[in-house]
Amino acid sequence: QQIIFDGSVTRLNIIPNYFKGLHSNPDEFRIDINFKDIQKLNFIRENSLRRGKIIESDKILEVNASLTLLDQTYKVELSPTGMNLDMIGDPEKYAYKVSVKNGNRIYGMKEFKLIPPKSRHHLVEWIGHKIEKLEGLVTLRYNFIDVKINGDSKGIYAIEEHFNKELIENNNFREGIIFFLSDDNDIIVYNEKRIINDKVLNSQLQLLQKKWQAFLNNDLKVEKIFD
Repeated sequence: QQIIFDGSVTRLNIIPNYFKGLHSNPDEFRIDINFKDIQKLNFIRENSLRRGKIIESDKILEVNASLTLLDQTYKVELSPTGMNLDMIGDPEKYAYKVSVKNGNRIYGMKEFKLIPPKSRHHLVEWIGHKIEKLEGLVTLRYNFIDVKINGDSKGIYAIEEHFNKELIENNNFREGIIFFLSDDNDIIVYNEKRIINDKVLNSQLQLLQKKWQAFLNNDLKVEKIFD
């Protein structure tokens, strides 16, 4: 019964959904970058490809650009982003971090990434974020847009929210520290400079680091770290 249900109700929907997708009309980003800055981005990409990975020093580069959406033009900065080469493997479509300048927001975001959808497994990432939202977890804003760079169509990109204050606020949580654990069990903090310069958040970070070290030394249970 379950197999029949899956086939008749869900999997056969692939056919009409496919044709609906052909007629979809996503928003369009028109990005303009001057020639010298494109050359800078290409130089970083070529170095990353030769090296076999994207490193943090590659992401320091920032170039000015303009981004037009629905007849409104924003001043932005573009930077390389990602870690793995799937972000830059296609010479016609590689990932950027976008920072919106002058206090403006795009879709309510000050910072976001433009990512080739295949590097996020196409719809898999979008579905994952929808599930997180249903479960009441903190989730990134994530969608798809059409991109043109200097008038050349680059096709569909995923737009993915960056880890920052707006992410926390959009999920109706209090501002706090966003971090992950490295392979060496070190705490890696997003927006570390801003955290350090904020007295309250810096105090929270020091307490978190102290508790995490106590856990690594078997002096603290994991459930007590976030008390």
